[in-house]
Amino acid sequence: MKLISRIVMSTAMLVTGFTALAGMSHAETLTATTSIETANIGTPSGDLSYSGLRTTLDGGFTNGVEYEASIRSGDVEGFAYRSFDAELAYLHNGIVGPKVSYGYAELGDTSFDQTRVGLTGRHQISPDVIIYGDLMTNADAFADDAAVKLGAAYDVSHDLTVWGEVGRDSLGVAREDRAELGMLYHINDHVAFDGRVQAGDQDGADGIDISGASAGLAFRF
Repeated sequence: MKLISRIVMSTAMLVTGFTALAGMSHAETLTATTSIETANIGTPSGDLSYSGLRTTLDGGFTNGVEYEASIRSGDVEGFAYRSFDAELAYLHNGIVGPKVSYGYAELGDTSFDQTRVGLTGRHQISPDVIIYGDLMTNADAFADDAAVKLGAAYDVSHDLTVWGEVGRDSLGVAREDRAELGMLYHINDHVAFDGRVQAGDQDGADGIDISGASAGLAFRF
């Protein structure tokens, strides 16, 4: 019951915060997703485990503006982990446009934040397939930091969509590679099951590697 209460509370907080904004701006879509997630973090000194909740709110407006915001709350080997991420983009004619993102994370007494700016794009190459991508840079280290993401989504049927993404972040000689696969199964017009698996590594074999999975429900309003 405690876990269910946390899921409901997390979803309700984000939905309440954005529903008014969506209503004023004639939103086309508004989806709230809450997932249970786990991950194994491999480090040179040993493995660490993470478990927590992620709640994400995403949507778009008829004028081309799209947004996504997510909060995480979890535990890494007894240390509390919290994070907040937000993205705002404008797609001209639904194809390409500017994007800005902000992320904040806190682990124990350590915190980190980052603002990125760049371009995002999307193209529907067939009625069932969409490709998309981002090219971003750190606003505080312009052109020294780069983040690239490429992805594709395929509507297998009316009820099932599968998707995949690959990405690379680099800052000087440091880099992080990542990949994610997911599926969205529509239970009905307003509720869907969201499942994902992720893998990534930082600075090659002697760095940090991360693998994880998540499962949750998405509610469309």
